[in-house]
Amino acid sequence: MPQGGSFPNIPDMPVGGSDLFANKATTYKNYICSSVQVTGSTKTFGYIPRAGVAAMSITVGAAVGDKLDMIINPAQLTAAGDVMFLCSSCPCDEPMTGTTEFYDTGYGYITTGATTVGNQGLRNPNTAFAPTIIGGNGLNN
Repeated sequence: MPQGGSFPNIPDMPVGGSDLFANKATTYKNYICSSVQVTGSTKTFGYIPRAGVAAMSITVGAAVGDKLDMIINPAQLTAAGDVMFLCSSCPCDEPMTGTTEFYDTGYGYITTGATTVGNQGLRNPNTAFAPTIIGGNGLNN
């Protein structure tokens, strides 16, 4: 799991633009950012959208607090001024754990005809991951 225990698509760590840019090849090499927020007057960052395309300067907004939602790979930053990125660490090569563990989840289900019966405490008889329930007092939101 990423730092803070969140899911990889939920950014949970604010990183200053200059810090992210300066450490993009070390500290933040396995991070993905999904949002940028204006923190000062410059309001821009430089980014190479994909190989073969020249770096572009992206203005995030007009005022402090303005936000841009965009998937950002720190390795592709070329500059960052007066912006803060919301990121999460994702080496993306770790096995899934917890309630989404493949086999021994405690949340297996047995389907017989048109009836599905909870199989709590037993091995998951399915060949896929068991459902993950997030919030809602057990409701699958």
